[in-house]
Amino acid sequence: MDISVTTTTFHLSDDDLKQMVQLGVDYIDFGTGASFPGVKEDGFPDLDALLKERRRIQSFGLDINRVTLPDLSESYMSGDDNTGLEHSVKAVKVFGEAGVNIVRQRFAGDTFNHLTKSYKATQRGGALARGESLVFSDEPYQVHSLDDHEQYWKRFTNAYSQLVPACEEANVLLGMHPSDSPLQGTPFGGLGYRRIIDEFPSKKSRIHLLYRNTRRRRWQFVSAG
Repeated sequence: MDISVTTTTFHLSDDDLKQMVQLGVDYIDFGTGASFPGVKEDGFPDLDALLKERRRIQSFGLDINRVTLPDLSESYMSGDDNTGLEHSVKAVKVFGEAGVNIVRQRFAGDTFNHLTKSYKATQRGGALARGESLVFSDEPYQVHSLDDHEQYWKRFTNAYSQLVPACEEANVLLGMHPSDSPLQGTPFGGLGYRRIIDEFPSKKSRIHLLYRNTRRRRWQFVSAG
């Protein structure tokens, strides 16, 4: 079984990469789309910088497993601006040219963090982790209406209707992470996740489930449909 770890920064030091190798890591996931060179300047990654960094990562015996596209912001999800989607489509092409074959897209507002209270939770052995609770919060909040939900879904499907063909052309898989935490009514939790599979049955569109490929011994994305 191969192991992949997630980082939120693009420029990893030699010591970072050496430590990953020493720990038995095989692949790196880049979890923040804005961390790639070129995104802040042009809206999508710079191909030459990406290729250069991938070669450096490979020189340590590692490789890139999955990357994150530039985030689709509140301005896109509210219907005010399509520039972010144009940048994500361009990013898909860049990653495809760089030989990175799994991408995923983040959507602003897919979690309802305003409903919960975040705190440091004590886990097994005294380890500290992020905790979220619906009952610890005493702050007032406003819930989303059905109309809000359907408008959000309309903007999501508009994005996926362009991202899926772009991924098919670039020969990359489009991964989808569920709303985390998957509270009731979140767009990509429960039935919403199944809805993605039904509306986008492309072989290049994958929800964020994993299975063990015993022949290649690697964790991969696979559709539950």
